[in-house]
Amino acid sequence: MVAARSVAGTDASEAGVAVLERQFALHEPLRADEQRSAIEVATHGPIDIAWIEATWCAGV
Repeated sequence: MVAARSVAGTDASEAGVAVLERQFALHEPLRADEQRSAIEVATHGPIDIAWIEATWCAGV
């Protein structure tokens, strides 16, 4: 999608495929202490905003 938006000239971001690839190459997994306060959200399907809000409000 990033490449298609770049070709179409419809992406407001200046970050193209090279930037995205660099981010993937350099990402670091969350540390254990960070993971305890993280809310994992699968983005390949419908997102349950109410669940995210309830989890956030509960303090994870």
